[in-house]
Amino acid sequence: MPENVLSSHLYININQRKGMYMFTRQELEEMTSYSTEDSYIVSVYLTVDPATHLKDEYVAAFKNMAREELQKYDQKEQKIIAPEIERITEYMALNKTKFRKSLALFTSQDIDFWREFHLSVVLNDQIIINRRPYLKPLADLLDNYQRYGVVLVDRESARVFLVHLGEIEEYTEHFNPDIPGQHKKGGWAGLSQSRWDRHIEKHVNLHLKDVVNILNDVLLSREYIGRICIGGPVDAASRFKEMLPQHIQEKVVGTFKADMNTEINEIRKQTLEIMKEVEREKEEELVNEIISRAHKGDRAALGLDDVMSNIARGNIQKLALKSGLKKWGYKCQSCESIFTSKQDKCPYCQGDIEKIDHFIDLMVQQALNQGALIEVVFHTSEKFKEAGNIGALLRY
Repeated sequence: MPENVLSSHLYININQRKGMYMFTRQELEEMTSYSTEDSYIVSVYLTVDPATHLKDEYVAAFKNMAREELQKYDQKEQKIIAPEIERITEYMALNKTKFRKSLALFTSQDIDFWREFHLSVVLNDQIIINRRPYLKPLADLLDNYQRYGVVLVDRESARVFLVHLGEIEEYTEHFNPDIPGQHKKGGWAGLSQSRWDRHIEKHVNLHLKDVVNILNDVLLSREYIGRICIGGPVDAASRFKEMLPQHIQEKVVGTFKADMNTEINEIRKQTLEIMKEVEREKEEELVNEIISRAHKGDRAALGLDDVMSNIARGNIQKLALKSGLKKWGYKCQSCESIFTSKQDKCPYCQGDIEKIDHFIDLMVQQALNQGALIEVVFHTSEKFKEAGNIGALLRY
């Protein structure tokens, strides 16, 4: 039996929340508040895809990474960190049925902190031991895999999907059984073909209006959706788009041709290609804005030193950096302030300074702590490259 009835037409809410885990920016921001002074937080990113790791090789990979990382600490610190490593190892042995392609895991028993995320996108294997959770890979995911809605629609039926972090989930399937056939088959003997066609179009319009309401009721009212793709026969998709309210129409970033029986992963594949092009255009627009405003002195920073000084002032609104950007830098061992150049002592607390190889990651972390948005850029201009592939829009 259908769960809902709308305008005497049927739609079935088929979303059972079994497959997709909705990792959100709100969760990311909440995790930035965790830190420890006397202990450590262990952050792990690991490829655990059961389809390609039939012999649980990821367990050995994790142990090797952990062993190498522990060697960087003295015996006292190793005694603090070792229980966290054991906790993670035990977890992986007992919970592998949950695994998808990647696992992101964060733990510190000292502050009763544990977070696990099962992801359907591949992440690079790494382990980071620090006073705070290492969140840059998750920030990258939220930027590169923004959630979006998909509506597949024709003249008598519709399907509604949500795509997030590499997964697609079907929310609703709708069918209007009242659309008359394309050709008159008796019964309305005195009705002209043109009047019959208008009668059909009236029912099609009612159907499309129902789909607009369904889209709003079952998806947009429940999830934050910034983008929408519309698929189906060209005429139905175009007509449906025109019927959307202005505030929803502004979210539509592309259309694609498909029939109503298109396999769900093919829908995912087609719409991801649309989103890649949208992201490319968005990146180009942001980089050009940063460069233009920086040259005018209009609340923008360009280059590593300029961005770093504004991070220190808590002045970053949106940080843009080239994917894979790596730089050496320095960090205070006491207050964790970071610097682009060598300091004898920390100017803020007089603590000792250490050289670090994940300096860009710490910059991103501090920007996240301040509530900044992060844009990981894959396509950059020569001017942005000359500036070190990093820039930002500023708050003031």
